[in-house]
Amino acid sequence: EFYDVLADNMHRKGSPIYGFPFMEAITREFLDPRYGVEADVLLLELSGADGKTETVSGAMVLRHKGVVYVPFVSSRSKFFPLRPNNLLYWEIIRDSNRRGNAWLDFGTSIRGASTLQFKESWGAATYPVVSYVYSESGEPIRLDAGAKSVQFGAELWKKLRRGIADRLGPVLSKRMV
Repeated sequence: EFYDVLADNMHRKGSPIYGFPFMEAITREFLDPRYGVEADVLLLELSGADGKTETVSGAMVLRHKGVVYVPFVSSRSKFFPLRPNNLLYWEIIRDSNRRGNAWLDFGTSIRGASTLQFKESWGAATYPVVSYVYSESGEPIRLDAGAKSVQFGAELWKKLRRGIADRLGPVLSKRMV
């Protein structure tokens, strides 16, 4: 259920989704007892009047040595008016406190992004994170989400039918990451 919400959100944003096997491998790796990490997937579901339940949002939650990490989180856009991410993070924080964890690492966001504003609304402190990106060819990589070519690719991706995007996404993601 979480992967479907994540894939739906990535498609809405115009970005290829990682493959389901990749997400499974991350979870499996973090559940290896050698690392002392706990991993869960938290889901928020909404029951309709007809009794059917729909997954609204979800998060992959990792815990290690008192720190909680949320590397993947997503909500379905049709539920945005209900502010599902607020409830989702509230539950993550509540569960983290119950387990005795001391820190929540909201992860990285680009300066000025709405995701950063959301995180800061919870009182999160920001710290610069240095990132290094290398290409296999040794050519310099230009990371510019605002570039016309990137914007064109994102708009094109959004126009793909979801099923096609879900099949092509993992293939492209392997080449991009």
